[in-house]
Amino acid sequence: KPMGKQDQYLAAFGGFTILEISRDGNVVVEKANVKYNTIEQLKQNLLMFYTHKQRSNVNILRKQDKSTKDDEKQVLESLHYIKESGYKIIDIVESGNLTKLGKMFDEHWKYKKKLAKGITNPDFDRIYDIAKDNGALGGKISGAGGGGFFTFYCEKNKDQLRTAMKSEGLRELLFDFDFEGTKILANFMSYGPSDKPDGKTTSQLS
Repeated sequence: KPMGKQDQYLAAFGGFTILEISRDGNVVVEKANVKYNTIEQLKQNLLMFYTHKQRSNVNILRKQDKSTKDDEKQVLESLHYIKESGYKIIDIVESGNLTKLGKMFDEHWKYKKKLAKGITNPDFDRIYDIAKDNGALGGKISGAGGGGFFTFYCEKNKDQLRTAMKSEGLRELLFDFDFEGTKILANFMSYGPSDKPDGKTTSQLS
């Protein structure tokens, strides 16, 4: 897919992770210095809702990739903003000033919508506005957009926001942060043919 590698790395490492990706593709991984109280605040103030909209993100990503290669000014400006906002978000989260994070979400959403058609639609824009009217400081939609999950930052009136989203048909998803990253639950490749009760090889069993 025409996309970056950040999702795969974050899934592998878990936690609050900073990635420095160079032009040659090299990745430097560093853990953010986030206090326990800040993590607990984030767990309380981030509310996630399922839109019940599923989509393939390939078309959105292709449009975004083509616009980038064509040097479309609006798309490039948005990508530069999103990159710089990453550094600001690190400072905000490490400092524990999470109210600024909610406002950054709102700014980020405005720029993300400029990347490609299909990231949002009139229904999603309406839902976003309803969320802000009911306590959310800002929010974002997961992945490339067009469906999936909305995540809102809300410090006050959380029940009011939940009620408003439920009335729009969205379902809340309870979540937690994972700090271990990807884990091997079972490694069948570590067995040799002689280790199998029936003597079959791994490829035969799979």
